[in-house]
Amino acid sequence: MLPTVTYLVAKAEHEIKLREAERIHRISWSAEHSRPSSMVKRLQNLLARS
Repeated sequence: MLPTVTYLVAKAEHEIKLREAERIHRISWSAEHSRPSSMVKRLQNLLARS
């Protein structure tokens, strides 16, 4: 039982890290490709969702 739990926890943590990295990448990408005002709105939307 223990190895299974450990595996599930590690997998979940890995997926969370991937999602965080994707979110950060998306924020920095939109920061480079949009006007500052729309970037602020995107950041506020992301923060509201999390």
